[in-house]
Amino acid sequence: MRIEKSIAIELYDILSAVVKEIALAAHDYLATHPKVYAYGKYPKKQVLFPRDNPEYSDLYETIPFLINDIPKYTDQDYPDDFINYNGVFWSFTNKDTVDCQHFDSFKKLVDYVNANSELIAILNSSEDRLSEDLKKLVEEIVKRYLFVTKATKTIPDDIDDKLHSFICEKLNRFFLSSLNINLLIPICLATFEEDIIELNENAKIIKIPDEIQKARQSIINYESVKDSWIAAAATHMIVFDNYQFENTSDLSINTATQSVNAYPLDVIDLLFSAIRIVTGASIGYMQIITKPINWIDSFSSDLVALYGARTVAVNPSETEKLWLQLSIEKISKSKADQIKNTYNNLLRINNKSLFFAAKRLNRCMLRNEEDDLITDATIGLEALLSGGTRGEITYTISNRIPIVFTKITDEEYNCLNSRKTMRKIYNFRSKIVHGGTLKEKEKTIEVNGTIKNISDAAIDFLRFTLLFMIQNPKYLDSSELDNYIDDVLNGQI
Repeated sequence: MRIEKSIAIELYDILSAVVKEIALAAHDYLATHPKVYAYGKYPKKQVLFPRDNPEYSDLYETIPFLINDIPKYTDQDYPDDFINYNGVFWSFTNKDTVDCQHFDSFKKLVDYVNANSELIAILNSSEDRLSEDLKKLVEEIVKRYLFVTKATKTIPDDIDDKLHSFICEKLNRFFLSSLNINLLIPICLATFEEDIIELNENAKIIKIPDEIQKARQSIINYESVKDSWIAAAATHMIVFDNYQFENTSDLSINTATQSVNAYPLDVIDLLFSAIRIVTGASIGYMQIITKPINWIDSFSSDLVALYGARTVAVNPSETEKLWLQLSIEKISKSKADQIKNTYNNLLRINNKSLFFAAKRLNRCMLRNEEDDLITDATIGLEALLSGGTRGEITYTISNRIPIVFTKITDEEYNCLNSRKTMRKIYNFRSKIVHGGTLKEKEKTIEVNGTIKNISDAAIDFLRFTLLFMIQNPKYLDSSELDNYIDDVLNGQI
């Protein structure tokens, strides 16, 4: 607690009296005003092609966004059957709105807080604006109560119990030393067969509940419509438990949570690297969301209170597509199990070279330029396979890469063609580094009868090498790699 318990209890008692009186006044207002007028926006599901219209049935079989029933919400006018309770306290049309500053109980609250400078500071206020700040505090508590309970003129019998939770949520925001949160990261351009994938005690992947889908669309503004569609293109999200924000007197939650750097990016990106290692899919994320636990700062009507940061951690090629062109990767239960094992093994092994190579894979998957992509991929491969190298690094990596495919089964690559492919990757990189000009035939390679871009092969090799090392961590020691080669050459394997 950032304040003495006795002061917190006394403030709660005084605030409770004000809040209840204003809540009762709000019920009276609703009884005497059949129409509450207020300006505001509310997220509604955007339906471009009605599913029940046979004319569009083909689209629901061909467009991934529609096939996977991904909701896209946009801010629109409040529904006709929805009361915008903001109008209880301020309206252009009605001048007799509820003003808590006219109530004696509110004046008692102002006097109590004004007599305690420490309390003023914790509430992020000052003497000259205290009355306005406390008015906002009271109104926010009452409005949250009205919106969430969908209040009418009828006063509920358990109004005290209902108000209690909303008052505590608001006071916790100011009084707790640290604010507990869940981190939510919607996984863009992917969907999962399972609704819940428990990764470990602190992390899971779950299907995004409708209430979160609805609320998350309004918390972040995007510079382009295409970005907003990519952000919406998620059926599942990563949930990290047991995180906190330090609660300081000058902390603005909205400001703090809007900064990407306020979040554990290494933790987030490590899990995304595990998904990419297993699937090779062009996934990413556009939001990092804070979901408060037992506290609240600002909010919007009855929506789940969420705060968040905008980012663009997807491949740039995706941001150039129209929404109906976006691909959605379907991740099976078996792949999800592999992701779980890969992620937990990454954490368990806790190897710097492994983490470094995983970061390089993330960079590869987010790059659009082949030269940067291949440079990152080869740097990652060298981190995993070049240890103890005394000779020419291309020769060493090309000789060691076949080891990967003695343990990793793939339809395209094997021990016999991997060395040739690796040399072509290095030839591509060498031309880039030395400013050479690549011929078209140097940008592709035939693998088992299929023509592949060298850049795609480079990503594949880094993915498979990461998977190999995660499954066989002893080979992170380069001497074990050389011993394995010797055993193969001597016919012992």
